[in-house]
Amino acid sequence: MKILYQALANLLATNEKVVTVDLYNQNYFNEGKKTLALPAILIDFGTTPWSRNKQGVQQGEMTIRFHIVNELYEDFFEGAETQSRALEIFDFVEEVYLLLQDFSGETFSKLERTQTDTDTNFDSVIIHILTFKTLYTDTTKADNSKYIKIEPDIEPKRVGIDT
Repeated sequence: MKILYQALANLLATNEKVVTVDLYNQNYFNEGKKTLALPAILIDFGTTPWSRNKQGVQQGEMTIRFHIVNELYEDFFEGAETQSRALEIFDFVEEVYLLLQDFSGETFSKLERTQTDTDTNFDSVIIHILTFKTLYTDTTKADNSKYIKIEPDIEPKRVGIDT
C-alpha cells in the first residue's frame, strides 16, 4: 500500500495548484488538529475485497476516494463578482480527474473513475469526492524474502497413545 500511496501522492503533487496531499483521516472534520492548507487532496482507501492466486499473491478490487478540498466562494450565480473564481473549482476537479484516469503503476491497474460526489456541509470549503477503482496486487506473501523467518528451536515431539 505504501508504494500505491506514494505513486498517487507524487502524481497529484505534479499539479501546481495542489498545496496539500495527505491520507484521508476525516481531516476536515477534526477541530483542533493542524490546519489543512488548500487546495488539498486527501486519499481515502476504501474497503477492499481480496482474492488469492496459487502463488500466494493477493489481488484486491480497491476503491480509492480522492477528497478534493477547496475554499468555497459562494457566489456562483451569473453576474456575481466572484463567479469566475468560484467556477475555477470545477476546472481544478477536472484537472485532478485527468491526472488520475488511466494512471497505473507496478502494483495496480489503470484507475477508472466510477463515481463523483460533493460534500457541501461546510461554510468555508467545498469537497468534491472522486471515486476510482483499481486492481491492486499485493505481493508481500510471495516476496517474503525481506522478512526474517523465525524457526522454532524445539523439535516437535510425537505424542503416542499406548494401547
